[in-house]
Amino acid sequence: MDIVRRMECTEKYSAPRLVPNGGDGSRDAFHVSFDRESEDVVEVVVSSVAVIHNVDPTDLSPIGEVVDPDALRAIFGRGSDRFDADAQAIFVYEGLEVTINTDGNLWLEWV
Repeated sequence: MDIVRRMECTEKYSAPRLVPNGGDGSRDAFHVSFDRESEDVVEVVVSSVAVIHNVDPTDLSPIGEVVDPDALRAIFGRGSDRFDADAQAIFVYEGLEVTINTDGNLWLEWV
C-alpha cells in the first residue's frame, strides 16, 4: 500500500481504506471512512494509526491515555444519532492529530 512520501507500509500492516493525503495530495493527512453502525471507532483509530506508523496496534501506547474510549464510542458509535452530523472530536495520539466526525469520517494528520 502506498501511503505518503515519508513512510512505507508493508504487507504485514495494511488498511485498504486508509487514503493518503486525504486523496487530494494537498497535505500530509490520511482519511478513513468507517461505518458507525458496524465498526468500533476506537479500533478504527488504533488500527489506522498503527498502519501509518507501520507497527502492530499492540505496539502503540493505550489510546485511553489520551482520550476516553467509552466516550468516543458513545458519540461516534452505534445508536449515537442524537448527535449533530457536524460534531467532532479532536485529539493527538502517537504524533498524529486525530479528527473524528459523526458522519463516519476520520482524519489523521502529522503534528
